[in-house]
Amino acid sequence: MTILTQDKVFAVRVRPHTKILCALIAIDILLIFAYVAGQIAVSAGILSDMPGRLNIEIDYAIAEKFNVFKWALAAMALAAAFVFSRKWAWAVLMACFILLGLDDSQSGHETFGTTAGLSVFEYLQVTSFFGLDQQVIGELIVLAGMGILVFGAIAIAWIRSNPDIRAKLIPFFIALIALSVCGVIFDAVHATLITPGTVGLLNTILGILEDGGEMIFISILCALSFGVLFEYLNLRHKL
Repeated sequence: MTILTQDKVFAVRVRPHTKILCALIAIDILLIFAYVAGQIAVSAGILSDMPGRLNIEIDYAIAEKFNVFKWALAAMALAAAFVFSRKWAWAVLMACFILLGLDDSQSGHETFGTTAGLSVFEYLQVTSFFGLDQQVIGELIVLAGMGILVFGAIAIAWIRSNPDIRAKLIPFFIALIALSVCGVIFDAVHATLITPGTVGLLNTILGILEDGGEMIFISILCALSFGVLFEYLNLRHKL
C-alpha cells in the first residue's frame, strides 16, 4: 500500500510497534510464569493456596490490572492517531478499546452476567445449559452482546474507510477475534471442566490458554495501536 502526495510516495506498513510489543509480552510472560510457578507450588504442597495477586484467573490480580493499563495505552495511542489523521476509524476503535477496558476494570460481564443468567434460567426453568451454570451462561450472553457491538462498529468503520485504513484495520480485527476465542470459548471450556479453586495440570493449561491468551492478544492490540500512531508521526515528519 502507498500514500501519494504531490511529490512523494510513502509505503504504509501495517505492523505492531516492535519495541512496545516485546516489552509488553515480556511482562506478560513473566506474569504467566509466576502463575505457573504458583500452581506448581500449590500442587506440590509448598503453598497452601495460590497467591491472589499472581493468579491470572482473578480479576484483581496484577495481570488483570496490567491488561487495563494496556487498554488505556492503546486508547490513548488511537486518540492521538485520530488527531493526526482525522480518520474516524481510529476514534471508533478507541471507543471500542475503552469499552473493553472498562469491562476488564469493573468486571462488567461478570456483574451483568449474574443478572442475565438468572433471568434466562428463570425463564427457561432450567438449572444448567449444556453443562454450564447460570453465571457462565449470563457472562456469555453479555460477552456476545459486547462482541456484536464492537465488531459491528469496526465493520462499519471498515466499510466507510479508504483502502489504506481498511488494510490497517484487518490486523486489529484478527487480534480481536483471537482475543474472543480466548475470552469466550476457552473460558466456557474452563468453566465446564474445572471447579473454581481447583489446581492441577489441566487447570493450569486452560488458565494459560484463556487468561494468558487474553494477555498476549491485548498486548498485540496495544502494540498495533502504537504502530499506527508512529506511522502517522513518521509520515508527518517526512512531509
